[in-house]
Amino acid sequence: MSARASSHVAELSVQAKQNAGGKRYPSDMQTHRPAWAAGWAIVAVVATILCCALARPVDAVSAGATQIQFLADANKRFEANGVVTAVSYVSNTLTLDSDGRRLQILITPTTAIEIHGQAGSISDIRRGSKISTSGVVRNGAWIANSVVVH
Repeated sequence: MSARASSHVAELSVQAKQNAGGKRYPSDMQTHRPAWAAGWAIVAVVATILCCALARPVDAVSAGATQIQFLADANKRFEANGVVTAVSYVSNTLTLDSDGRRLQILITPTTAIEIHGQAGSISDIRRGSKISTSGVVRNGAWIANSVVVH
């Protein structure tokens, strides 16, 4: 680099430092935000807190004999009555026809199953059985907490 180019680069560097208030890196420089920006941020935080605090659970939605209750914790509870149209002992699921609506119900090891007043298991449930079930909907899966065969 020639002496002339070198002095020009040094001059630009000094000029840039002066424009930046003696700071060398952008992280050293303070950013200036308008005064109203902080006010809007506070308003946004207060609005979010109020929305969360004033949110109420939605009442139960009834669709025939099937009820789905939306709760504040985002779980959906359901109660359904109907006729079993299919049982899969491999995937531990029941297909239930409840007022024309087909529901696939997942049976877990903790699901309480009652067959005519006695404790039972999924192997006791047959196609055509009339049942009542309740549970939760989690990630799109209808998970039974209890099943009662009538």
